[in-house]
Amino acid sequence: MCAVSFRSRLAETVYEFLDIGKSPRPADCIFVLAGRQEPQTHGINMWRFGYAPQLIQSEDITRKPSRKARPGIRSEARILAEHLRDKPVRSLLVVSSPMHLRRAALAFRRAFRKSGIELTFVAVPEKPAFSSEAVRAEVWSEFRRYLLSRLLML
Repeated sequence: MCAVSFRSRLAETVYEFLDIGKSPRPADCIFVLAGRQEPQTHGINMWRFGYAPQLIQSEDITRKPSRKARPGIRSEARILAEHLRDKPVRSLLVVSSPMHLRRAALAFRRAFRKSGIELTFVAVPEKPAFSSEAVRAEVWSEFRRYLLSRLLML
């Protein structure tokens, strides 16, 4: 029991490190990363509540008839930066699940570094059960992916 509790607390601490989400604020555009349904729903709700006049979902700019697999975060960031290059967008809300935001921020900050677009990373509200082995495994998997991304971007 004590070992599970320790693993749960450790996974929660890593999760909190990965979650760099901020509260949404008015922006020119909302972008929702590909993946689970919750970010899609959260992004649509933010758009409906008037946080931005424009909503772009990853599939809107990355879907191609010949492509079977969806692109990764770095590709999504580059494709979106190119898509917005000549558009009047000065601020962007990037929506994803909390544990993916730190890695997303690496990719988006790099892709948008010369754009002048202000980025705000918004996490989908969620309450993971860290007592679940599957949740802990997902946290550790994302942490490893973040570390690898960090190394590759040096």
